[in-house]
Amino acid sequence: MPHVSSVLYLWDAGSFLISTSEDRLKVKCIRKNPNVALIVDTDTIPYEGVIVEGTATLTKRDVRRKTLEIVKRYVRGEKNIKTQYADLMKYPGS
Repeated sequence: MPHVSSVLYLWDAGSFLISTSEDRLKVKCIRKNPNVALIVDTDTIPYEGVIVEGTATLTKRDVRRKTLEIVKRYVRGEKNIKTQYADLMKYPGS
């Protein structure tokens, strides 16, 4: 069964970047099967969207800077940004 999950993303240099903590189910699923699909759509009429299919790559390269960039794209307010960023940067056992 596919795992479906809402994500915050950033389009960067021809790739969608998604940041999440290592303990999330989406990471476990990608480790088992890196084939993924992503839908980017609108929530206003006329409803439009695009589905992108590809292969996910897990990386920690530049993760702190990119995660902060993603969070700032979606979250408003310095306190909220810090909270969301901290949630995404947590690691199992920390």
